[in-house]
Amino acid sequence: YEVEGDDRCVEIASKLISEFMDVLDEKKIRMCFDVKARHGDFEAFMIAMEWNRPLDRKFYLPRAKVLKSKGAVQAFQDLEDDKLDLLVLNLPPRIGKSTLSMFFILMRAALYPEQSILGNGHSTALTQSFYREFLNLATSDEYRFKEIFANIDISTQNAEYTYVDFNTDKRFHTAMFKSIEGGTTGLAEASNLLYCDDLVKDAKGVIPVLHDEVNRQYELCRQRGIYLDHLNIKGNYKRNIFCILCVY
Repeated sequence: YEVEGDDRCVEIASKLISEFMDVLDEKKIRMCFDVKARHGDFEAFMIAMEWNRPLDRKFYLPRAKVLKSKGAVQAFQDLEDDKLDLLVLNLPPRIGKSTLSMFFILMRAALYPEQSILGNGHSTALTQSFYREFLNLATSDEYRFKEIFANIDISTQNAEYTYVDFNTDKRFHTAMFKSIEGGTTGLAEASNLLYCDDLVKDAKGVIPVLHDEVNRQYELCRQRGIYLDHLNIKGNYKRNIFCILCVY
């Protein structure tokens, strides 16, 4: 179902999908994507999540060619398959980096609900937007999260402190989103995934980094070091991951 992106290809894809569904049982096809999603196939998860959305409202399929050509989809899959410990995704604005990340975070939260994800951004307003999008993907009838992961229930959601727990209430929450300006010591842990998106607020903070490679490396290490103590490196979890997304 990869769509090339222009209007003509969208039209052709729509007709092909309609004809395809007339021949084969749509339910069986959808179940195949659901099963693959429950086994950690990231692309299958996104397709299954948006199965019922009109093609012109889907996030992934119209962007599939671009995102796959940039290696973004495979990079996230490599994180899930434990081929990467650190992913730095540097792509142009409005290409869909943050939304792609929210899909991935939700899938990881559903696969490992007893572990914890910590998401960070430059401000509280930004991390609150992450929280709202994460919750929308998990609860909106427009998506199929509840059908794909029928064993997952939201036990707690807190808009003030921007965290969500799956299945059981926890001290270190299934997913928590905090700004780098706020303190997280004792409040958060990243035993599942550490997600950092737009840690630098504006161009003023980026220019010195761009002008000096040494400063860039130092800044990256400093940003990683801020949250190093939140990684549960002594736990018996499957893996510990830094996921840093940067935009220049």
